[in-house]
Amino acid sequence: MAATKPAPDLVEVAIRKTGLEQAVMIGDSIWDCQAAARAGIQTIAVLTGGFSEQELGEAGALRVFGDAGLRRVWFTQMIQSALVAIITDAYSQFGAHALAALEMLADQTGIELADGDRQAISGQMRRLPPAPPRPRARCRRCAPA
Repeated sequence: MAATKPAPDLVEVAIRKTGLEQAVMIGDSIWDCQAAARAGIQTIAVLTGGFSEQELGEAGALRVFGDAGLRRVWFTQMIQSALVAIITDAYSQFGAHALAALEMLADQTGIELADGDRQAISGQMRRLPPAPPRPRARCRRCAPA
């Protein structure tokens, strides 16, 4: 890696290592927003890095959330929803789980989501490609000797 943020090098390396062509950056600084923009991706920001909502917005954040704890709750709800769908064989796109979890969290916390926010956030999630298939792990105890 040649340079650190706000240069896009770190973001580009992370995207390349995942094997994905698209991503969304979660960040808390203007440098995160700038690096993501230079790498050609959007940033969803949280107010934990000492920057104001206005500064993060001016740096290019798609949306700014005030409480980093909410991000953890949102992600947990999103994963739980996806797991329930898998277990019950009721497939939905991951972006649909992300948006449903975001809606539930906004409702529980009294955060108002504008239609533009919903569309922008869910649009970014829905553009993410599916994870590449991985070979199933073999249980060492179950494998023939």
